[in-house]
Amino acid sequence: ARFSVDPRRVAVSGDSAGGNLAAAVSQQLQKEPGQKIKLKAQALLYPALQALDLNTPSYQQNQDMPILPRTLMVRF
Repeated sequence: ARFSVDPRRVAVSGDSAGGNLAAAVSQQLQKEPGQKIKLKAQALLYPALQALDLNTPSYQQNQDMPILPRTLMVRF
């Protein structure tokens, strides 16, 4: 009511670190007791969700992709 937003139409989105933030917001909303907002959608564009182990199967499979190759990912 304060912002004239329909809580049934709220979504989050982000890319890279913003994708990580959007995922964290989504998880936090699910944990909050009595939370009235249920996200309509979540759009994550190559989110940085796991950077602790760069030897997982998905990192191995995509290590030479042009957007963010493993050699660049290790810098972060």
